[in-house]
Amino acid sequence: MGLFSKIFESYISRAYRTQYNPNSSSNLSDVNFESFGVSTFYQKICFYLDEEFFKKVDSNGDTALTYLIVELIKSSNSQSFKTDLKLFNNSKYRYLLDIPNSFGETPLHVAVITNNKSFTEILVKANANVGIKDNRNLTPLDIAIMLDYQDIIKILETSETAKKSDIQSNIYNWGEIITSEFSLKSESKPIKILFNDELCSPVSIEYGQNFSLILTDTGAVYSSGLCSYGKTGQKNKRDILIPTQIKSLENKRIKSISCGSHHSLALDDLGLVYSWGNGSNGRLGLEAHILGEKKIVSTPTLISMIPTTNILDQVITQISAGSDNSFLIASNGSVYSFGSAISEKLGYEELVLGYQALPRKIESIPPMKQVSASNLHTVLLDRDGNVYTFGSTTNGRLGRPSIGKDYKPTMIDFSGELVIKKIATGTNFTVALSESGELFGWGGNSNGQLGVEPICGVSESFETPILIKCLSNLGGIGKINIHDLAVGSQHVVILSDEGEVFCFGDNRKGQCGVGLSFPGYDGISLTQFQSTQIGRVFKVYAGGNNTMISLSSDHHVFGEELLKLLNSNLFSDIKLKVNGSNQTIINAHKIILAARCKKLDSLIRLQLKNPLQPQSIKINDSDDNETKAISSEIIDNIIHITIPTSLQILNLFLKYLYSDHVNLTTSILHELGELSHCLGVGRLSSLCNYNNNNISLQKLPISTLLEDLKKIQNQDFVNIYSDVQFNCISNVDSSENGFIKSYKLFSYLGSSYFKSMLGGSFIESEQKEIQLNETSVLSLRSLLNYCYCEEIPDDINECVELLIISDIHSIHRAKDLAASKIRSLMDNDSICYIYHISKLYNVKPLSIWCLAQLKSISITNENLKKLPYFTQLPNELKLEISDLKNK
Repeated sequence: MGLFSKIFESYISRAYRTQYNPNSSSNLSDVNFESFGVSTFYQKICFYLDEEFFKKVDSNGDTALTYLIVELIKSSNSQSFKTDLKLFNNSKYRYLLDIPNSFGETPLHVAVITNNKSFTEILVKANANVGIKDNRNLTPLDIAIMLDYQDIIKILETSETAKKSDIQSNIYNWGEIITSEFSLKSESKPIKILFNDELCSPVSIEYGQNFSLILTDTGAVYSSGLCSYGKTGQKNKRDILIPTQIKSLENKRIKSISCGSHHSLALDDLGLVYSWGNGSNGRLGLEAHILGEKKIVSTPTLISMIPTTNILDQVITQISAGSDNSFLIASNGSVYSFGSAISEKLGYEELVLGYQALPRKIESIPPMKQVSASNLHTVLLDRDGNVYTFGSTTNGRLGRPSIGKDYKPTMIDFSGELVIKKIATGTNFTVALSESGELFGWGGNSNGQLGVEPICGVSESFETPILIKCLSNLGGIGKINIHDLAVGSQHVVILSDEGEVFCFGDNRKGQCGVGLSFPGYDGISLTQFQSTQIGRVFKVYAGGNNTMISLSSDHHVFGEELLKLLNSNLFSDIKLKVNGSNQTIINAHKIILAARCKKLDSLIRLQLKNPLQPQSIKINDSDDNETKAISSEIIDNIIHITIPTSLQILNLFLKYLYSDHVNLTTSILHELGELSHCLGVGRLSSLCNYNNNNISLQKLPISTLLEDLKKIQNQDFVNIYSDVQFNCISNVDSSENGFIKSYKLFSYLGSSYFKSMLGGSFIESEQKEIQLNETSVLSLRSLLNYCYCEEIPDDINECVELLIISDIHSIHRAKDLAASKIRSLMDNDSICYIYHISKLYNVKPLSIWCLAQLKSISITNENLKKLPYFTQLPNELKLEISDLKNK
């Protein structure tokens, strides 16, 4: 008899023996399945066995079934679940098998992720839906294919609901990796990481002790690994096999991450820092009442206590987590440190308690722009390209002669006028890349991580910088032009300008990978990864005993929103097709095509000017006399454009125009590259050529999406492409009306207010002229410019207008960005007014900054009243400001 059969019989028996009343049970909304032992958990299922129980998502984000499956897999107890799922055979209850947890994972997703054949087979036989997508937009079959779980694939394909997406992961890693059983193994061959880079692409990957973080180009943070100390930052406190988004950072637009051994930091684009994980020895920089007795913070928490006299110091621009300490760099170059002070690695004399609990400024140093913290030493890079070090001197870590430990940041000598542009630290060594492309290193070399054969007593360490020459003259390759680098505990990863990857240093865990080796070269392990097997590399990452690479170009979060509108056909006003095909038509938007592609803009304008005649424009000058052209005509008042390409390439080309990203497989490079070149879409053409080995990383253009979309503000574009007019109050005279011509698509995209108005059943959705009688022209123009391309005005008054209207329209990011810009623009003359605004519209960071600035002014009660706008403040705010002096 199967486990659930026994549970079901037990439930029926108990229901008859006791007058069971489901309504008398405790409130399940506060249930935490993790707090139950497995045996107790079974008893709870028996007692509360009803639909509501199985539909419930607990405080850790699990459903009853996703939790139970994970626990049984951990205890290798899936056989007890194997007979059947009689409870769910009744069609009335079958849907309970597909209830997702907070990550969108159904029980079947969980079984597949953990590569568990038993549970996968049981759930498929019980008719669990194989086609459901999780929060990564992946079905269980997608996951099995991406992870190459062949046995699981065979089981899933037997289901009638089996679906797979056309999604390929472009992230690979090797070294010491976590297996599906959550054990560690060494793997020198590239292993594909389950990550849907259709949605986003990694820009940074950081490793801690048995966990890692991934930061994407859309500002999202994903974590995976062991969850001890809460270091994965997840609500669901369980070990995570595959990268899973940290939901509490979902809307923060993170731009930088860093991992210590058991804690992490994240920096958002507003200059705010979040920390989580093991809080002992002050490494999280949080106040005592936040940490509590256990000193474990399992979800990202804002670091608010940065003791500064200058308000701009609180805008943090760079972060770095050492093994048990942390560093922040402010916009003015000030450096703050906290955490363990062992070996005086915080930049000031050893502390009585041995640690610094809250951020403390390192005094008497020049403005810095980079910091890299290791376990016993720290390295700083100033704005002039000079390197400073402090901490332990063991193994020459500081790159300068010193004895014992040295708390004072001191500049090291490179024996020449070098300008360093990047620094990176391993466990006991540092590498630095100069502006001229030279690579230097110092510190430990016991594994050849400085590119020199480690000889006992001679070259096991270097206390001054040495030029790393191992990449200067490789046989058959010549000198390597370094584009970027990454450093693990004892190894170095280099990305060349041609997209090739080289690794040297410790290879005992396979972290240098397999590929073309250069045995005997200076007596070190040097490997060139053979990227031709899978494609050219865009980014490299390293940490601990791991190496990771990404073959994916950057996305843009704004583009992902535009792409959703392309797929939905909402507001589409133009149709595209390929030569010779009148069957398949793709709906699109004139304004997007015009803003992103000059030749399409020219054709659309030509057609609108001559609506009765078909039009065409030449798009190439071919040497073989095969001149290509795109043509257009108006059918039923809609422009139809025909493009000389295949349907697959046209779809990919459109996807790029909307999102600034497309996966580039070898089979489509030539045709897509030719089309993008002919239509003048330079960045896409360059990306195709890069993957085709015809261009270097150095020459790849950056994203042009927002720059292109700025064009639609121009009156020339507005006159031709606008499809709606908003009638507002004039800023000059409230009795006069003003109007702004705009685009329904972008208004809908940026504002939930307009989304309801234009996308629902309201009468305005069909109107070309909409009354906004309570909105000023200035406010609406600022809001629309944000909706078009996330533009924030440079004038403080316009920023205030944007903040207010963003609050009305519930556009939280525009409100935050406006507040951030106001902070940088305000002065003493405007501070009281801005403080009032921040309180009226509940902008907490801005009100905190205003109070900090008011406190730093150190004024007397007499001239306090002379501050502009002070007398117009409400009495409670006047008292609050007056009391600052006494606090």
